Amino acid sequence: MRIATALLAAWLAAGSAAAQPSQPSAAPLDEIAAKLARDAEIAEQDRRSEALNVELNRRNAEIAARNDAAQKAYDAALADYARAKAAYEAGLAQHEAQAAEYRRAYGHWQAQVAACKAGDFRRCAPKAVSGPGSP
Repeated sequence: MRIATALLAAWLAAGSAAAQPSQPSAAPLDEIAAKLARDAEIAEQDRRSEALNVELNRRNAEIAARNDAAQKAYDAALADYARAKAAYEAGLAQHEAQAAEYRRAYGHWQAQVAACKAGDFRRCAPKAVSGPGSP
């Protein structure tokens, strides 16, 4: 058993010595250089992306300010319209009331004229008195 253990240990030692190269290869250096180049490119992309984000945020703030101003102007115009509409509707209601009163008075006058023509002279309009200067 000691011989098997010794042979196994020798075999493992020979395998690990063979696995380690005697000279450093260029592959790890190329990988490090490629990683550094990728990292630099990503850093540059991040910088440009951040600059674009700052510009977009500035433009969005300008647009939001214009939109806010336009909304305030619209709200003011809408309030003016509501006031003008209320004034119009009040005037219209007054006109309709006056028209109703006119129609009532005109109907009463027509009834008076009809009664006068029918012989109810009490409902006739008084005759104008002719004076010295009247024709």
